[in-house]
Amino acid sequence: MSDLKNIFEATPDNILQLLTSKWAYYIPAYQREFNWDESKAIDLVNNFCRGIKKLKNDTNGQSFTFLGAIISIDDKESILPKPENRNDLPSEIHHIIDGQQRLTTLIIIIKALDSLIKSEMANVKNKLTDSTHEPEVGELIQITKKTMNQFKTSLISKIEKRDCLFDDEPSYHEYPRIIRAYKDCWSQGQDEKYDSEISSFIKNKTSENSHVLKIYNKIKPEIEKRTIEIERQIFTQLPNDTINKIFCTGEEIEFKSNLIQDNFGKLLSLLFLSQYILNKVCVTYVTVKNNMNAFDIFEALNTTGDPLTAFETFKPQVIESIGLEKYDSSENKKIIDELQVYFDTVNKRSKSKVTKQTTSWLALCYDKKISDDISEHRDFLKAKFNSLNIDERSLFLKKYHSIALHHKYFILDNKKIKSELLNKSQSELIKVLLYYIKQCGFELVTPILSNLSDHLDNNNITENEYIDLVKAITAFSFIYRSAHKDSSGIDNAFRKITFDTYTKHSNIKEILLNYLCDKFKTTQSELKDTYIEKSIQLDHYALKSVTKFIILCSIHNAQKNGQLGILIDGVENCYNAFTLDNYERLNSIEHIAPTDQQKWSSIKDSENLNKIGNLTLLPTKTNTSISNKSWDEKRALYRILSQRSKNEKNALIKSYHETYSKNPKQIDLEVFQPQVSSLCSSSEEWTDDIIKKRTINTYERAYDLLFSWLT
Repeated sequence: MSDLKNIFEATPDNILQLLTSKWAYYIPAYQREFNWDESKAIDLVNNFCRGIKKLKNDTNGQSFTFLGAIISIDDKESILPKPENRNDLPSEIHHIIDGQQRLTTLIIIIKALDSLIKSEMANVKNKLTDSTHEPEVGELIQITKKTMNQFKTSLISKIEKRDCLFDDEPSYHEYPRIIRAYKDCWSQGQDEKYDSEISSFIKNKTSENSHVLKIYNKIKPEIEKRTIEIERQIFTQLPNDTINKIFCTGEEIEFKSNLIQDNFGKLLSLLFLSQYILNKVCVTYVTVKNNMNAFDIFEALNTTGDPLTAFETFKPQVIESIGLEKYDSSENKKIIDELQVYFDTVNKRSKSKVTKQTTSWLALCYDKKISDDISEHRDFLKAKFNSLNIDERSLFLKKYHSIALHHKYFILDNKKIKSELLNKSQSELIKVLLYYIKQCGFELVTPILSNLSDHLDNNNITENEYIDLVKAITAFSFIYRSAHKDSSGIDNAFRKITFDTYTKHSNIKEILLNYLCDKFKTTQSELKDTYIEKSIQLDHYALKSVTKFIILCSIHNAQKNGQLGILIDGVENCYNAFTLDNYERLNSIEHIAPTDQQKWSSIKDSENLNKIGNLTLLPTKTNTSISNKSWDEKRALYRILSQRSKNEKNALIKSYHETYSKNPKQIDLEVFQPQVSSLCSSSEEWTDDIIKKRTINTYERAYDLLFSWLT
């Protein structure tokens, strides 16, 4: 047990003990600003009022309201800024790790009660003076004085003045009980300052725009409303003995007398609420001996608050490494501020995921894989940053910044990619490739793209080299993924490539090819055969996004050769499949032979229905119109779609109408769809054998194109 005490101590404290202890409270830089809204603050008051209601059934004095755990670190050394004279600091300083929002709200409530009691005292001053001879009034005055003194001690911490060391009667310098890092400084000298919202609020110097003041102005009238209900409970429901216990009178004072009820009911209820909060509201106060243990305990105990991200606990380390005076004008401050802005813009539910992703991707650049455990993220940032020299630290922060920006550009929006990434190259091909990578959910390509962008921005590579590398990464991703029914370890490959592309910008294609050969357990010369052998076994319809891209690769610069469904190389630039228009419009996979075989008899093996040889790309509305038709009717529609001549197209539409007694509907008739031209190139039946041949043809063509991007 003694060993555990060297790690942490936990004690039950009421609010009076919590706020009048010998130590002062320091809010570290990584803690968020006070951001509780009006509803949360009022909920806290409501908790206290519910506790008071329970007192009527509390025969043994055990009723209390529990506010959870407050976690702190006993640490006097790492506060910033430090006063010129270190002796000016309070004797003990506790950094608040968890509980800042509750502590701040308690301070606001105490200030509101203090103001309301003083106001009510002014209202009944004459009546009090006239009735001081009555024991219950005299006791009420003493309770008021005691409460006011307790409030002041809760808000203000005293330290003996330097210049009175030899005086008979010491005098004291008053400090706000709570201050915030960088914005405040406990001092008796000229460097004393209290600019944070909480410390200036305690010192009665709050700006009009202060969120703390806003909550104070909302909560004060709410407390005044609650005292009406508390007053009714005191005089109609609570036994006099319970009232005396709350006030700790030690004797039986008749607080329910007509004199009190008629003249001082509101004052009594305000004092009753105040003493209940100070004495009957409790927390578990946990004091931890070092930061690492503090955050572990915080994560274990935290059930209501938002966990501190690794970035938030890393930020003060960066500031301290530079020095507060230099930090404000440093380049690193810009980086940290932009990181903070991005992490703050994502919704609360996603914030933890986003910060974990970016930190884990940063770790990959330094050849380290970290788990989802947030303590590993904190440890990595701290240890790695400390191990670097000044220049390396700057690069570390720039890389962190770049990864976060690329997360914003590539991941944040579910559908769109931001122009900052799309416009790294003016090549339409690259834009299309990025969209297909995104559509397939290859999130771990993000740090790789960050590395390539950085190389381009730093003039390590040209734009053409950047284009080649994006094409190579795309080729690697789709050759790997299209030959496996699941991800099959592709994320581990991306992790290795992240490190490779961070540390170098040459020989990347060779590295990617070697990874593919290792994965397929073959040589480069046999990679194509191995790839096709594996790919043709799959249910390609289940791999929709991947299959779309493979089909797109197969129809690029292709033309029909007379064999049903088979494509061959056309002349260069005869058909560019990689256009943004195609990406937007060719968004639906169509079964040539439909899964509903009522109108078909030529397909004997149902497994062939989901093979890539039985699939093609069409606009959604076209697919809806064509699906589930007979082969003859489909072939007639394919002829319409693949006809370039307007006159010929109209003639085919007329023929279709005469044959099937209907006009084709919902088909984008005005648009040439060359990818279906091979499907109407002969009068053959669509059979299992045709599907098998077309499956191999599709994968061969896609592989040849993708392999060319890797060499």
